[in-house]
Amino acid sequence: MCDAVLLCRVSDGLTLVETNSETKNMSHKFELKKLCKKLETFPKLSTIASNQFNYHFLIDNGIAYIAVFPLSYPKKLAFLFLNDICKQFNEELMIQYGTHSIDYRSIIETIEKPYSFIKFGMLSAYIY
Repeated sequence: MCDAVLLCRVSDGLTLVETNSETKNMSHKFELKKLCKKLETFPKLSTIASNQFNYHFLIDNGIAYIAVFPLSYPKKLAFLFLNDICKQFNEELMIQYGTHSIDYRSIIETIEKPYSFIKFGMLSAYIY
């Protein structure tokens, strides 16, 4: 089961969406924020292990999709989960900004407020 999901902009680590499971583990929040500042050095798919959890990353089109899972959770399933989140977020961008000649990356790069897609966070909470 996923413990937390965070979407942030790769260029500067600005948080776009964050959701937590019922445990509300505050150490995840601190670690995720710290990792978001270093994303430009990560490959497109990567995993960082901590004491009890794995932080799985998928970077696509300037956005990092990060999920926290227990160490025992299979990496393949974690990356499939992140891929689903990525697809759903792209669909949300299409709904909000349209589909005709839109450069979604430039939209993401011009966002100034953190948690600008909090509505998506509420919707994605139903996934896990």
